[in-house]
Amino acid sequence: MNDHEINREAWDAIVDWHADASNSPSRLVRAGQSTLRRLECEVLAESPSIDNASLLHLMCQFGADTISLARRGYRVTGVDISGRSIKRARELAHEVKSDAEFVADDVCRLDSLGDSSYATIYQAYGTYFWIADLQTWSENIVSRLISGGRFVLIDSHPLEQTFFDPPRDYFDTTSERLKSVPDFVDPSRTVPGEIIQWPHTLSDIIQALLDGGLRFERLDEFPFLYYPRDETWHRTHDNFFTPATGPTDYPLLFRLTMTKGAPKQPLSLHTTQPPRDHVPYHAANRIAWDEVTPVHEKHPGYEVDSFLAGKSKLLPTEQELLGNVRGKKLLHLQCHFGLDSLSWSRLGAIVTGVDQSTASITTARRLAERSGLSAEFIEADVAALPESLTGRFDMAVHTYGVWCWLANMYAVAQQVVRALKPGGRYLLIDDHPIIAQHVEPAWSYFEPGPYRSIHEPDYMDPDYRWQNEAFEWMHTTADMLNACALAGLRLITYRELPLGYYQLESDWIQDDCGFWTPPSGAAPYPLVFAALFEKLND
Repeated sequence: MNDHEINREAWDAIVDWHADASNSPSRLVRAGQSTLRRLECEVLAESPSIDNASLLHLMCQFGADTISLARRGYRVTGVDISGRSIKRARELAHEVKSDAEFVADDVCRLDSLGDSSYATIYQAYGTYFWIADLQTWSENIVSRLISGGRFVLIDSHPLEQTFFDPPRDYFDTTSERLKSVPDFVDPSRTVPGEIIQWPHTLSDIIQALLDGGLRFERLDEFPFLYYPRDETWHRTHDNFFTPATGPTDYPLLFRLTMTKGAPKQPLSLHTTQPPRDHVPYHAANRIAWDEVTPVHEKHPGYEVDSFLAGKSKLLPTEQELLGNVRGKKLLHLQCHFGLDSLSWSRLGAIVTGVDQSTASITTARRLAERSGLSAEFIEADVAALPESLTGRFDMAVHTYGVWCWLANMYAVAQQVVRALKPGGRYLLIDDHPIIAQHVEPAWSYFEPGPYRSIHEPDYMDPDYRWQNEAFEWMHTTADMLNACALAGLRLITYRELPLGYYQLESDWIQDDCGFWTPPSGAAPYPLVFAALFEKLND
């Protein structure tokens, strides 16, 4: 018996008590009510306007949501690996006179669907960790979508597990064989036999769908769950759950939408970041960076002398993702005093560095002369690049310690698009936003700021305190990916790494590649993310 057959037996054994439980969604369906929550309604409501309103519901269990979708006007087919679940789903559909169809099949095969294709494929709530092979799953989804069709996935956020007690290593994706597991619908019961689950990171899920041939459209992250973690959690007005203290400061749920090719109708959901007047805040930050640039230039942590002796300041990830840069016109945003910019120049790139700090640009030009390397350095706010940079670049690079200084990621993404040639690539690598919840004092993942600071210790030289005020912002993973997608950048690669680019704690150790880790090795939560985009031509 293979792993999926083991899970099928477990679901066959528990579906009856799920379908008949006092709080079962099937009771709402019988009463003529919908079991759909607002998260799926928001995004699925737009799909019937696509020429074909057919919908495939993956992992439908006993069909309550599938029937609710049929009542909204979809021609819907529900699929589940459990034959017993499909039997109960058909019985429920017959009872309430629904024309929803149901098929028993493995979602990584879908052989029973023949050559059917769909405008929307939908999967939600407690599903992705039942999938052993993300790549095969993704390829099957792509093969079943019509051109312009949309895939929607809503589920518990993989980062949630880093806040368990005890926390789980985010990057440990080894399959788990679990026995005597309490049932999530009725904790007084135990699931018979064993079940097998496959943890996945968010980047694993997104990358598998990108590699399968889908285009990233939008990511949303939320501070509530679709089930209570324990008896103290409260049900919200829209049928989600939060701790007794209210929504968490970290993500518990995500909603991912992707399309096969360009969507026939872009999502009309609100943008993730409202317009903000960045000018006064960025002006204050410019003064602060003018103050600390001389401190950084002299600090041994920046290794100016070793750079002048020939050492590169680049880490392996950005070099791997951008590949050969020789002869390419490269725009380095928020370049500070130019060490990374000049390291790209050493590799043969034709580099333009941009920073709003006068002191940083002056120092960068001086280091270019001292090193004998060629690079142009321009003083400008990256949210308002000069017109002279329009359409000039093959690549734009934005790396390490940058997003927290930006009031509005969408405004910056628009400038990146304007500066790139058609097909040009944009690389954004920085602190993973979840770090803010794993440091003391913790920042809320969902509170954008601005956060004002003054007389704070410098990140490089703790003995020096910034004399001028500075402003920082919190941007979620969704904020950054959505801003780029909305501006016209297609996501190619998304990675999360358990390696840091600076010494977060005093006992952290630097490896041979220049990354930092705790003494025990790689961190159990992501420290860095890397997103590579391409400027769209369509």
